[in-house]
Amino acid sequence: MKQRILDAAHTDVPDLRDAIKASPRFQVRTKVNLWSQLRLRPLQFASLLLIFAVALTVWLRSPAPLVSDVYATIYLEINPTFEIDINADYDILEVRPINTEASSLLEGLESLQGQHFNIALDQLVERAVTLEYLNAERPVMMLDVASRQVENRTTVIDRVTERLPELRDRHLPNIDIVEGDARNQTDEETDAAVSHDISVMRLRLIREIIALDESYRFETLVHWDVGKLRTLLETLRERQDTDDSIRPDDRPDDDPSHIRPPNNETPDSDSDSGIGSGG
Repeated sequence: MKQRILDAAHTDVPDLRDAIKASPRFQVRTKVNLWSQLRLRPLQFASLLLIFAVALTVWLRSPAPLVSDVYATIYLEINPTFEIDINADYDILEVRPINTEASSLLEGLESLQGQHFNIALDQLVERAVTLEYLNAERPVMMLDVASRQVENRTTVIDRVTERLPELRDRHLPNIDIVEGDARNQTDEETDAAVSHDISVMRLRLIREIIALDESYRFETLVHWDVGKLRTLLETLRERQDTDDSIRPDDRPDDDPSHIRPPNNETPDSDSDSGIGSGG
């Protein structure tokens, strides 16, 4: 009989344990949820709340725009150089001064962020005229636009250049805008431009001039204003086009520039000498 009681006791114990574990009282006492964990660690919970609050404040107050908001980036060279991000409504998201002159120019202005680009451009030009970065002898600005959509670039350039008559009436009668090249900048170009405190647009302009005529020195050209550089480049391009239109055999050996008029034209000096010999 005793053995039977012992055997029955061993058989009932697992069932008794399962019953206890399944009871509501056991579940309430043993289940640990998130809030109970947090109550056990009040200092850690307070630290997490503080970190979250600081991160949220920084994010809400951050002036940097979302990349998806940037409709186009305008590169503006007035000798002071700026990169200006705008949205599709032409409101300014961010203005980045690229050189020390640009930083100095912005010091006299209220923040341009949030303003329409037309208003900001008017203020930039007015300030540049006041500081004589733009004047009657140096009236040229250089402009380029980068955008994920190619058609946006042309649209923005056209809209900016349409402002010229108004800018001339308000600030400078002979002010002008020429198109530059600032897209797809390489690290080498960016580093070189920064080291000389100029824009990539100006750097590329100078390098193209030197490629067409190696007699010009970078150290000299870097101090020229944009208008003078553009005029020189156009002259050198025209000279190159003339040079390319001549057959190599027609170039005289004594011409150091290797340039002479096209075959259907005769220099005045040659025609004068011809008349003299015929007489």
